[in-house]
Amino acid sequence: MRHLGAALIVVLLITPAYSAGGWYLMRPPYDAVEKQAHDPNVHSLLDVRIKEPLAEWDTADAYDSAQTCQRGWSQHFESALQHNAGMQNALEDALKAGDTDPTKLERLRRGYGRAFVEGWRAYLSKCIATDDPRLK
Repeated sequence: MRHLGAALIVVLLITPAYSAGGWYLMRPPYDAVEKQAHDPNVHSLLDVRIKEPLAEWDTADAYDSAQTCQRGWSQHFESALQHNAGMQNALEDALKAGDTDPTKLERLRRGYGRAFVEGWRAYLSKCIATDDPRLK
């Protein structure tokens, strides 16, 4: 939780404050390369493309004000953290129980990998004014 507070402060400091209109919560695009491995801790290689132009980012949500967008960022990030923890626990529980069903384990590994990617995308999301020229 300490990291969530620090991340929220960073978002508050770097969010443009010049828009009188709406706000988008923008998520960076990514490429996830699946890595084949027998190690249950290896799920995917992550390439979140934060240097892409904002026009290439995904819109996660829209808000009426910067303040509500920042609260939305916090909610999106917290939800991603909870989902990631749930997927990690499910995988760890299956491994501890000695589950050897390769289909189930692969499904859990991929689910955990996707949750991990989405957690990073939520963390790296930004509130951007709807009239920001970088969206053109």
